[in-house]
Amino acid sequence: MSINQTIKRLIAQNKSSVKELSSQLGLSDEGLAKMLTRDDYKVSILREISKIYNVDIIYFFTQNNYQDGNSTNKKNTYIQDSQVITGYVSESEVAYNTQNNEVEILREKIKNLEEISQVYKETMNFLKSENQRLQKELIRKQ
Repeated sequence: MSINQTIKRLIAQNKSSVKELSSQLGLSDEGLAKMLTRDDYKVSILREISKIYNVDIIYFFTQNNYQDGNSTNKKNTYIQDSQVITGYVSESEVAYNTQNNEVEILREKIKNLEEISQVYKETMNFLKSENQRLQKELIRKQ
């Protein structure tokens, strides 16, 4: 399925229109219609469309398959240097890139959790020391 077919399907699924999407993108109706006809998009436009319809940008590229049933040679589109380039990529390469992205996301989450853990430890240490100080003060007052 081509990118323009994928976009048209998203428009239909969301009960939207080309006119409404062009308005949301800040494009003229004619400009978006030309893109849909040519099946030629800037990455920035695809990012905006993915935000509007709440799909990952990879959605546009994983839908682009040959209809010959050959699962090892699917026509995929990938991003390089802020341009959309069409090429032949094996399913394993697509899966590898997807896994790498997931690994990076997980690494970032782990880093965030480590930072949260450190703040928790510091807070607990502060509370313990404050508790000890207050206990000492209480004993002195008795």
